[in-house]
Amino acid sequence: GGGCRALLTGDAERDGVAAALAQGIAEPCDVLLLPHHGRPNPLGAHLLRRVQPTACFVSAATADGDTALGRLARGFGCDVWVTGRHGDLVLLGGAVPRLRVAAPDLPLPSRGQPGD
Repeated sequence: GGGCRALLTGDAERDGVAAALAQGIAEPCDVLLLPHHGRPNPLGAHLLRRVQPTACFVSAATADGDTALGRLARGFGCDVWVTGRHGDLVLLGGAVPRLRVAAPDLPLPSRGQPGD
């Protein structure tokens, strides 16, 4: 056994999600990258029902929280991981797939040099 399947929707909005559903691209997967930064999508519930992920990733800012689709995914029982909250998300394959979560180091702001 083992292995992991992921559906990476990128920046798909309503039409892109509709195409993925219609063309059979949206199949059951372990991980779903929520489309369009987790923003509201009228087909979000249909996508989650079709894909049945256990975990959802969202590329979104800290201020976005779980995002609209992230909150919807939690309602479907999914773990939600948001880059703005958790940092870089690395999905590691293998017999037992794992997720590496690493908030990036943030540089201190520069005071600048005289004359800048």
